[in-house]
Amino acid sequence: MNAFRENLTRHALAAAYGGALVFLLETIDRAGTLWPSFNSSAEPLVFAAYLAPSVLLGVAVAAGLWMVLVAVHATYAGLTRLAGGRIPARAVPWVAGTATAVLLGSAGRISISLASDSIERPLFQLVRKIHGKLVRMPFVVDNFSWLLATGLILAIAALLVVALAMANRPERRVWVWRLGASIAASAMIGAYALDSRFLYGRYDQLIHIPATVATLAFGFIAAGIALASLRLTPAASRIAGFGAIAIVSASAGCFAFDAWHIGRNENLKALLWRRGVVARRVYQIAIAAADKDGDGFASAFACGDPDDTDPTIHPLATEIAGNGIDENGFGGDGAVAPVPAAAVVAAGGSAIGSGKNFLLIAIDTLRANRMSLYGYGRPTTPRLTGWSDRALMFERCYSQGTNTGQAFASMNRSATRGGLYDGSRSSMFRRMKEAGYRTAQVNAKRDDIWLDGPMWAEYRGALVDGIDDFTHSGGEALWDADEVTDHAIEYLDSLAPGERHATWVHYLDPHSPRQKMGKYDWGDSDGDRYDTEVAYSDEHVGRLLDWMAESGRLENTVVVLMADHGEGLYPGEHGMIQHGNRPYDDQVHVPLLVWAPGVAPRRIDVPVGTPDIAPTVLSYLGLPGIRGAEGIDLLSGPIPLRPIHIEVPRNGIEVTFFGYAVHVGTWRLIHDVVGNTTELYNLAEDPAELHNRADSEPERLAAMRRTMADWLDSTQSVLPRDPEADTGGE
Repeated sequence: MNAFRENLTRHALAAAYGGALVFLLETIDRAGTLWPSFNSSAEPLVFAAYLAPSVLLGVAVAAGLWMVLVAVHATYAGLTRLAGGRIPARAVPWVAGTATAVLLGSAGRISISLASDSIERPLFQLVRKIHGKLVRMPFVVDNFSWLLATGLILAIAALLVVALAMANRPERRVWVWRLGASIAASAMIGAYALDSRFLYGRYDQLIHIPATVATLAFGFIAAGIALASLRLTPAASRIAGFGAIAIVSASAGCFAFDAWHIGRNENLKALLWRRGVVARRVYQIAIAAADKDGDGFASAFACGDPDDTDPTIHPLATEIAGNGIDENGFGGDGAVAPVPAAAVVAAGGSAIGSGKNFLLIAIDTLRANRMSLYGYGRPTTPRLTGWSDRALMFERCYSQGTNTGQAFASMNRSATRGGLYDGSRSSMFRRMKEAGYRTAQVNAKRDDIWLDGPMWAEYRGALVDGIDDFTHSGGEALWDADEVTDHAIEYLDSLAPGERHATWVHYLDPHSPRQKMGKYDWGDSDGDRYDTEVAYSDEHVGRLLDWMAESGRLENTVVVLMADHGEGLYPGEHGMIQHGNRPYDDQVHVPLLVWAPGVAPRRIDVPVGTPDIAPTVLSYLGLPGIRGAEGIDLLSGPIPLRPIHIEVPRNGIEVTFFGYAVHVGTWRLIHDVVGNTTELYNLAEDPAELHNRADSEPERLAAMRRTMADWLDSTQSVLPRDPEADTGGE
């Protein structure tokens, strides 16, 4: 009994001090990383209190590991007795550690298998991006998620076996203990780095939850080995015990403070939910436990569920105006009815482009602020800069979404939110097809693998709605910009004289994986390679425009150049890399240029959105508009200053956020329904969006929240939909 109590005490101390190690690691890292985003000298201290509950989570993980160890050790001891003592006693900790690792690994593999339907395809696509040559190695690629998950589990298991064996061998020399503690501490830091910096905010179940558990487990092991190496006297053990009690009590007290304070400072609340690492899990667990109606949201911790007893009322619900109920918990009961299915909009403007052709040039993953055309320091877009003198150039165009599906579906249907998936709604290309245009896409990616798989099904039907011909239907999986331009010229040149056409030419070079392209070599960093690909795209888009002008086709064609979204570049703006992330400027500020016969070139600084493209082009061509279009015609007169709405895509894989944004003038409001967080930025003064003004600008915040609420209340949330049926029309 005394041995059991001693063992329990030793592990309890390790649990408390291990949790404290993780808390210190996260606090130091987050303080250094987020220092520019604190609005006062007191905020870092309060934020540290927000992170303190990680100690409680560390104790819980340690308790779970200890109980598994006790069970395995007891089982092994029983087997040893049955075997008549023929099993050496020193093998017990190794077998216990191995059995623990196997149990944990089995649980991990089961969870991975259960989630395989949702992660196999995304990881397959991820590997294709990182290792393009593996496309032709189906076994490696198709089994990558299994290999990755198994590899991580085996690595953790090996370290656990070594660490647990050492922790139970008190006769080891001090240098061995120090080495073991150093290895465990290094593993803790490595797991934390993986959790906080690799694809942050996505692949939560596959990567980040296991990484969080590993961080806490290795903190526990490091503390346990370090304490054992000290060989504390009884008096020192009592002091250590009081210290452990103080640590856990302080953590619990901070958690109680956080529950009271968390809705009183929007900046700290947003930083916790969008940049917290380990501690954020405590709040997730607490909110999941407090969710009374099982709709995924709770009213606890100011998380925004207006009625936690009704599963039909939650932040993602569609508002029903005038019924006295605030279904989405944002802005009160809607005062306006949802957008009606109005009569088909007639052609607007002067239709000066009637009978002309349409050419859409889309450059995937192109940030406006990495183009010299938009003021970037490197000469990444000299050709487009030259062509901009003849164009209608929009200085501040914002994409409606942060990934390809959301952005292009919104562009083609001039819709947001549930309207994207409404198959009865027409689209820009469908209107042109109905008017007799030959519709086609010249895509850098082969059509059978572009946006393939169930995660894209709901978007693909909307973004290619109305397109008949897909020229890249065989051969190479990916064309570089030179090949895209070659194929576009070949296709356009093959059209019969006088044949009206609407053609979408899609470049993919700035998208990962990226490489150096010829003379454009600015270095080896992620940003350098990105700039290389932008410059290479610019060269060949310029060549396409040259050909259009030299062949006389530009005189009879309205040309729109745009991008679907931007890109977060390593080491991660706002903690995130790539795209599909929260709607900050690096994700949603995109180029928009229009060359239209009869329209005078000029630069426009009024904010516009990608849903404006369809109404603009259809009006210019004299074609019927789209019923309920949410964009406006940018050519028919002065462009009003109006809200531009943005939404995080709905097909993110295991994401930890879901946000809306509204842009008015130079101000942007971002609302993330996960955690019910609010961010307000003045891009004129803070282009990097580091200083959340939600607490210091209450009147502006209230006005912009009302604007966002009007949009949420007057549009539909996700419609019940069948992607296979998304082919109808007006």
